[in-house]
Amino acid sequence: MAKRNHSVRTALLAGSMLAAWPVLAADVTPDRLLNPDKEPQNWLMNHRTYDGQRFSPLDLINKGNVKGLKLAYAVAIGGTSAGENLEATPLAEDGFLYVVDQWGVLYKIDARSGDAGRIVWRMDPGQQRQQRNRGAALWGNLVITGAGLAPRIIATDKDTGKVVWDTTFTDTPDVTFTAAPLAIKDKIIVGAANGDQGVRDWIAGLDAKTGKRLWRQFTIPVSAHVIDNGISTDLYALTGAAWKQNFRGGAAAQVVYDGKTSTMRGELIGDRAVVSDLYLRCTQSYGVKRAQRMIGLKFRDQGIPTLEEFAEAVDRMKLRAIRFTPA
Repeated sequence: MAKRNHSVRTALLAGSMLAAWPVLAADVTPDRLLNPDKEPQNWLMNHRTYDGQRFSPLDLINKGNVKGLKLAYAVAIGGTSAGENLEATPLAEDGFLYVVDQWGVLYKIDARSGDAGRIVWRMDPGQQRQQRNRGAALWGNLVITGAGLAPRIIATDKDTGKVVWDTTFTDTPDVTFTAAPLAIKDKIIVGAANGDQGVRDWIAGLDAKTGKRLWRQFTIPVSAHVIDNGISTDLYALTGAAWKQNFRGGAAAQVVYDGKTSTMRGELIGDRAVVSDLYLRCTQSYGVKRAQRMIGLKFRDQGIPTLEEFAEAVDRMKLRAIRFTPA
């Protein structure tokens, strides 16, 4: 991992109509977020409006003069890794910009002069470089950002750059945050990412003032199996995917079986012998062809593996079972 510093220059294009800016900005209230056209010089959320149109009513730059745009200034942000990029949408409030780099570092930049950008403060979460970070949210006097590896949502005082609260998600350590948080009234809505790495993603609501997690909803229901041709009514999920860790110590889930979705409680089973036996019994219930499709394994020689072969696969592929009971 390349060591962080602030020597790589990522260009921030700046063109503004400037007025007399206050030293300290007012709190970002729900009313301000709902009525962005009352302050068109500002860009207070990732998409500017809740309908996500990303349209600015400002007309100083138009189709008649856009060809004359040129770089006004550049601000050095980022690290020393090759191929770094900047995907975050800068937020703008009363002449100050708030932007996040791939390391999760949040910058407040004074852009009031229009011909230079001065970094007022940095908030560094001390994490590894992520593939992407798409930005921040403003709420009250806070700037809300996501950090990954391990997953955290961080609120920073926009005047001082000091962390006000830092909420971790230790029960789902394999998720990360790449999308910008969304402020709605007194809550911060966040969505977990990393589904392409086998993580079972979710959305959650946090108390904007304290960071306390108020609710969480997994976005993909769990597909479950009945073992032994329905002789037992117990439901199980059989998987090697990273989302299995969501059920360490038990957790609620939306479970799909026989075309119906129910709220159930899942318990992770890690015992090698029990998991191997469940895989074998499930395969025997489905038959060779259907079992490979339903449990996501490819069998050698198109025959049912032995209990010993399933035990070897449990060790090699870190297979686990989750038992579901009514919530």
